[in-house]
Amino acid sequence: ARNKLAQLAFRQGKDAEGRAALEAILADVADEPEALLLRAGLRHDAGDHEAAIADLRAVLRREPAAQPALALLARTY
Repeated sequence: ARNKLAQLAFRQGKDAEGRAALEAILADVADEPEALLLRAGLRHDAGDHEAAIADLRAVLRREPAAQPALALLARTY
């Protein structure tokens, strides 16, 4: 549920609120795949490809067949 709230905040242009929600999720569960995938997308869009790749690798360690993570990883390289 918290991931959906973070995503909604970003869609509504409330980036600070979305980032705060995202960081709160990851503070509680550092390897939460959906939150890591969202953060990887944000980092990718910001041009921070190394950090995006690190997040995507963490997602893939937990969910090796996660298609969204694989697709973003391919675009990031």
